[in-house]
Order: sequence, then structure tokens, then C-alpha cells
Amino acid sequence: MPLTKKLVFALMTPAFILSPAALAATAVSAVAGTFATYHIGNSLTQDLMTDFPNVATRYEATLGNGYADGWIFNPSTSLDYLYSNPNVYAATLPASTPWTTAVPGNRWDIITMQPYPQNEAGTQGRNWLIDNINAVNGIIDTAKKNSANASTRFFIYAPWDRTFAGDLTFFSRTYTAATINQSAPDNTPMALSRDVIALFCDRVRMTNPGVCVIPVGEVFFKLDSMMQKGDFDNFTTINQLHRDDYHCNSAGQNVAAWTAYATIFRKSPVGLQNDIFGNTIGAGYTNVTAIDAHDVLLMQQTIWNVVTAMNKYTNVLPTVNVPVMGVSVGPASLKLNTGVARQLTAAITPSDASNQDVTWSSSNTAIATVSIGGLVTGVAAGSATITATTQDGGKTATGAITVSSNSGPEGYWSFNETSGTIAIDGSGNNDTGVLTGGASFTTG
Repeated sequence: MPLTKKLVFALMTPAFILSPAALAATAVSAVAGTFATYHIGNSLTQDLMTDFPNVATRYEATLGNGYADGWIFNPSTSLDYLYSNPNVYAATLPASTPWTTAVPGNRWDIITMQPYPQNEAGTQGRNWLIDNINAVNGIIDTAKKNSANASTRFFIYAPWDRTFAGDLTFFSRTYTAATINQSAPDNTPMALSRDVIALFCDRVRMTNPGVCVIPVGEVFFKLDSMMQKGDFDNFTTINQLHRDDYHCNSAGQNVAAWTAYATIFRKSPVGLQNDIFGNTIGAGYTNVTAIDAHDVLLMQQTIWNVVTAMNKYTNVLPTVNVPVMGVSVGPASLKLNTGVARQLTAAITPSDASNQDVTWSSSNTAIATVSIGGLVTGVAAGSATITATTQDGGKTATGAITVSSNSGPEGYWSFNETSGTIAIDGSGNNDTGVLTGGASFTTG
């Protein structure tokens, strides 16, 4: 893999995109209310971290939280090599800090680890699978030396394999190739293919069953198949998400970040912002920045479909939508005096319907008004119909309201023989008051 060029951020970027200086300012803090992530990998992880801090910062802000991160990157390097050589790196955050210091020395909510083929001098021919499994388990053990990391969630960041500018099917062929050594699976050579990533995760989970996968490679494969079928307006191949044979352009960096968002936060990425980044572009590639609304939506929907379909490895279950079948209003009829308020309730069926929201309306607001929460108030004598309409499916139910002029206390009453007082409920809702001297009532 060629060395990663220094990332250059576009000068004209949408609001709420962090500049390199601002990214550095997000260095991890153990302050309560700060969501903190740490990332170990090579330049493919660096592609993830081009946009993920922006996505995470915006999301955490909606929760009233801050965001902080840290990382260690080294180009063309396997996870095993980074694990065994913590002082060999091209970039770190906190600055000049090996992972062996940063990981146990801070509190982290998330730690991602990126596997890659061993191609460092002297490592060819080693047992990639076992070496990298040991690296993942060793990093987890190191993190847990700090009791503040007892609930840290760990992820295998599973990136994409390379492409070729002149071969539009190379990526899909490589990703789906049967590469496992069937006679000795643990001697399987490294490949960023579907079956090897699954085997890798399965082996890691034998020791650390909670480890999950961020399936960017699988997302790229699915997008590539859809692009080549013509499902997208302006994309025909996954190569259009790359700036060279190995690395993502602006569009690909968004896809990587959206996939991490969906997996880490367990939320659909539909609606996330398409951020724009400048990149050094290799021969045969372009830096796609502008993406039409249809293609953005299709990318984000596809990411969510892949992440939830791979719930065995992502632990992200699809959102099950339970549709509304009906609604009823209680009480079905109501008598009020003017100026008196009474609460109506809407009961949606089934009771576990996903969307429980209703909209209230009055047929005649001169007679009776209704609040957004279903509180009805008598305005003038007459009749009105209050309607509850479900947001899901537009199901409706009504309550009949009769309003009487408020000439005096009116409604239910009772006599207390001990105290000699009469309790009266002028609204008919059993909120009793005491009838005082000089008042009159009717029992209507």
C-alpha cells in the first residue's frame, strides 16, 4: 500500500466540519459527558477518521455531550505489527503517544482495531490469523487494565480491499473469493475478504465474545453491485468512491464514517450530512464530492440494510416497525361547562405500535378547544366533535362534546351527613368541590 498523503480539508466545507486544528482539540478527555473513541490501524483507518469525528460530534451534540478521540496510524502496516511495535507510527493523538500509553491511560467508550495483511519486512509467511487475533485480544487486555474501561466496546474495523482503475470487477472478485484454508483454517493467509473477516471475528470472539465488526468492506461490496446494476444516478462502480487503488475519496470517506456511525451508535445513517473533503487523487480516479439526494439516500439506506443484516457480527438489530391498526378515544362522550377543562385519552392498537403519536382537532373551536395533548376546554354552549388522528396510518376516533353555559355549579353531587356539606363536581369528572352557602346546583 502506498504511503498515505497528508489529508487536506476543502476550504469550502459545510458548517460543523472540524478543521485539522479542531480535530486535534478533540483529544480524549475523561470528563463526564464526553464520548471518547480510539482507533488503531493504517491509512484505511485514517480514511475513516477523516469524517467520523464530524459525524460523532454532531450526534453527541444532540445528546448534550462532547466528543473526543485518539488514534495511532502507520501506513501499510498490519495490526500485529502495530501491536508489537507501539513506538512505530506516522501519526498519533494524543501527539507522540504510543497506543500502549494512550489506551490504558485514558477512558474510552469505543476502541476500533483494523486488521491488514502482514507485509512488513520479515513478517511474510507468518501466521496472520493467529498473530492478529493475539493483537486484538492483547489490546483489549491492555485497555481493561484501566478500570475506567470496564464497559468499553471493542470493534474490528473491517475495511475494503484494493481496486484497480482499469478493472471494474476486481474488487468484487477479490472480496467474494474463497480464501480460507479449509484443511487448516488457522493458517489462512490474510485477505480483506468476506470469509476471512468472518473467520477472524469468530476466532476473536472465542476469547472476547463482545467484539463486533464495522463492516465497511461488506458495504462497499453491496454498493458496488448496486452501482454496476444501474441503481444509482451518478455511480457505476465502487472505484468512484476511491482516490487511488487503496484509499477513499470524499464520497468513500463519508460512506466509511456513516457505516461506523450505524454500527457504533446503532442508528440508521439516513439523513446524515454529506461532508466534503479535498484529496490528492491518483491516476484514473476522481474526488467525488457532490452527490445528489437520491444517491445519498440510497447509500445511507444500503449501509443500514447491511449493518442490520449482519447483526450476528454488528450486534445491530433492524428496527421492527409495528404499524398502527386503530385508535379509540375515551371517554367517547363528555359534558362540560364553559371554562371547564377535561382530559381525553387516545388508545392506539396494537398497544406496542411503534408510533404512538396522535394529532388532536376540534370540529368547532368556538364551542370547545383541544390542546396538542388532548385536553378539552368548553368555550360556549353547544356541541363539538374532538378527533384524534394517528400519525401512522391516519387512523381516527372521535369524542362527542356537549358544552353548557356555566350559570352555577352543575354536575354530580353528594351529601356528607357528618359534616353537613354537599360535594359537587361541576365538570362531571369527579373532581369534587364543596358547595358553599348561597349556591345552587342541578343534577341534570
